[in-house]
Amino acid sequence: MQYINLQERKKRLRLIRFLFPFITALLFSVSFAPFHPFLRFFIFLAFIPFLWAVLHCKKRVFLTGFIFGFLSNVGVFWWISTLIVEDVSRILIASGVVVLILYLSFYWGLVALLISKVKKISPTIAIFSFPFFWISFEFFRSLTSQLGFPWCSVGYSLSNIPSMIQIASITGISGLGFSILIFNSLIYWSITRKHRKRMILGLCFFICLFILQAASGNLIISTAKKGETVSVSLVQANILPEVKRGNEVDERLSILRSLTLDSAIRGSDLIVWSETSIPCYYRESSGCIKRIKNLVKEIGIPLVAGAPEYVGERKAKKRFIYNSAFLISDAGKTIGRYRKIYLVPFGEHLPFDNTFPVLRKIHLGQGDFSPGREFTVLSQGRFKFSVLICFESIFPRLVRKFVRNGAELLVNITEDSWFGKTSGPYQHAEMAIMRAVENRVSVARCGNTGISMLVDPYGRVLKTSKIFERIIIEGEIPLRRGTSFYTRFGDLFAWVIVAISILLFIFPLVAAPFKVRKSTLAG
Repeated sequence: MQYINLQERKKRLRLIRFLFPFITALLFSVSFAPFHPFLRFFIFLAFIPFLWAVLHCKKRVFLTGFIFGFLSNVGVFWWISTLIVEDVSRILIASGVVVLILYLSFYWGLVALLISKVKKISPTIAIFSFPFFWISFEFFRSLTSQLGFPWCSVGYSLSNIPSMIQIASITGISGLGFSILIFNSLIYWSITRKHRKRMILGLCFFICLFILQAASGNLIISTAKKGETVSVSLVQANILPEVKRGNEVDERLSILRSLTLDSAIRGSDLIVWSETSIPCYYRESSGCIKRIKNLVKEIGIPLVAGAPEYVGERKAKKRFIYNSAFLISDAGKTIGRYRKIYLVPFGEHLPFDNTFPVLRKIHLGQGDFSPGREFTVLSQGRFKFSVLICFESIFPRLVRKFVRNGAELLVNITEDSWFGKTSGPYQHAEMAIMRAVENRVSVARCGNTGISMLVDPYGRVLKTSKIFERIIIEGEIPLRRGTSFYTRFGDLFAWVIVAISILLFIFPLVAAPFKVRKSTLAG
């Protein structure tokens, strides 16, 4: 009988080990856009199966974590395989997705390995070391644009629930992610306690912390003072990729002109076109650019628009192509320019191609763009603003520098039509919300095919569009009044987490000899 029970227990454990990675993957995937806000709260439970598996694993710990990561990342990033990219084969895109998912899953394996090392000294410390290790790796992924990819960090799961994300103005996205993961650790610790009182106490503590985070967020939002506002019109032209590829300049300008004239009637302070909306290289002598300037002069409202920029002669050895944004004054003159600093790896350039020029000879269908160098703040009348182009909005440290330089408003222009009708545009848009909260600055986001939206400094989406619709989003948004703790001190919280993680990593190495000596003496 005892043998049969033992066999049944082994079968049950095998089933649990098989199912738990899928459970974590499901809970993790539905915790991000475009899923309903109610489902986002599953992120507070998503890592409990992961913790159980890692803490009960005696061998192949890294592989266990890697499998959890692989399934979870497939659930979040599947849409990248559907990208519509000119001159790039489906096989190459699919291969890139696999490499990306393997790369991100590697971090899950590392976290699992580190937890298992700490477990040898103290299982309880191991449970609560999890948030520190995880956030440290997330933070490192956001430090560089070359291979960094902080897309869908854990904290972004709550980005459309304003009351839960106000802590980001102090700690940045790292603090929000840490609070989510510490909740996972606390719940796991509570439900695995043998003593019922400790379990109840742990769960009550979790509930109190959860209520405190939500209540404090609501209080901050409800007591926010109203300040000076500006009116912004976002032109979502919905020009499809096939039209862009066909280089239909007249058709594109006709659509943009019609929508812009409609925007002018509304009396905005600023009109925004999306990334690469101008269908030609931005040169003052270009007939295309002259037509756009005449349009701006006609409506008498400044325009911000994205365009490729070619610097140098075509036959010259030193020539540069930039993904840029230009500010045209109400008098029809170019009065400002920003060149994109963080380029999309493998899309706009190959990583480290400036360091190793030989990489420029490799052609995988990527662009040949050069990065900008200046954290430009553009001035328009009574307010100053900075432009973020495309995925620059997912890098907190980059965005913070623009605000530190004096930006009172952030304008994010993007071209997300390549994502199609997938999760991509929704995930991309929600990450811009967090930049608003971190820096207490409004964000005006204009996408060619969406999502376009106006976000206030507290992460509230005031107006938004659907994807693949032709529409103008217009409204009043507040200018930045003060400086947030995060803007002033940056990733101080994240660096503290990294320091503690290093101590947790060293802890087993230092404590192990003492544990061995203690067991020897006891023997």
